[in-house]
Amino acid sequence: MFRNRLTKVFRHLYKQARRQHVSCYRIYDHDLPEFPFCIELYGDHIYLAEYKRNHGMDDEAHESWLDECFEVIYEVLHEAGTKIYLRQDNAKPAARDNMKS
Repeated sequence: MFRNRLTKVFRHLYKQARRQHVSCYRIYDHDLPEFPFCIELYGDHIYLAEYKRNHGMDDEAHESWLDECFEVIYEVLHEAGTKIYLRQDNAKPAARDNMKS
């Protein structure tokens, strides 16, 4: 599902960017809730940001899932970029009202 979506969007945007001589653009932005990523292309660099969410996986399972996602992203985008940079967005805990009774 993620591979198909990413391939479809990338093909369209890559052709359009080449025609318009644009080298920096966003390819994917959390289109599918199961894959909370923002993927941008800056020249030949791929910038990947993972949005934190409650995914219910332990750390080991999450790392495995993230590695699989990296493989898919690299397979689809290999012609556009050679280096992938990851930024993980650490969600801040919600502010709580401390009301005195």
